[in-house]
Amino acid sequence: RRRLFDLRRLLGQLQRRDRGRRRGLVRELIHEVLVPVLLLFLVSIVSIVVNLLVELFGQLLIKLLLVVAHGGLLGLQRGGGGGGGDSPLAKAIGSGRPV
Repeated sequence: RRRLFDLRRLLGQLQRRDRGRRRGLVRELIHEVLVPVLLLFLVSIVSIVVNLLVELFGQLLIKLLLVVAHGGLLGLQRGGGGGGGDSPLAKAIGSGRPV
């Protein structure tokens, strides 16, 4: 009986250690698998947002450049010679007064 009791106690200790190992394994699994996956997910979301912003602002910039170039062409056609120098904004900037 005493040996049997010792065996049971030993088995109980082993099970407790096994639980501790399981906890350690779960923590290790979280650190080794979940963290990289979450980081990858976060990076992909940031990448998508940045791409959308670049596309949006790129289109706005192109439109702005087209408007400025069109204004410059109109100025040249009028014979302004300044490349759109006759616009009120360009005059205000050139004169140094606040816009």
